[in-house]
Amino acid sequence: MDRKEELTQKVDVLVPGIKNCKFCGGDHEVRKCPAYGVVCRNCIIRNHFAKMCSRGQGRAVPQRRNVREVVQDHEKVDNLN
Repeated sequence: MDRKEELTQKVDVLVPGIKNCKFCGGDHEVRKCPAYGVVCRNCIIRNHFAKMCSRGQGRAVPQRRNVREVVQDHEKVDNLN
């Protein structure tokens, strides 16, 4: 075992962590989940990523798009004809 592996094992013992977190899917320290406060794009509920959503993948929330209202000026259209 080399020095890097030895230090990694010691850190794992000293710093309690979460493996395969049910909220983000990753490994991290306790109370350091990157999904905390994030709104799921699948179900719009906080504190988990869409990839870990238990509500199923078929309920994806559509992305918002900025759409400007198109207003046609009838006077100008009549003058063109």
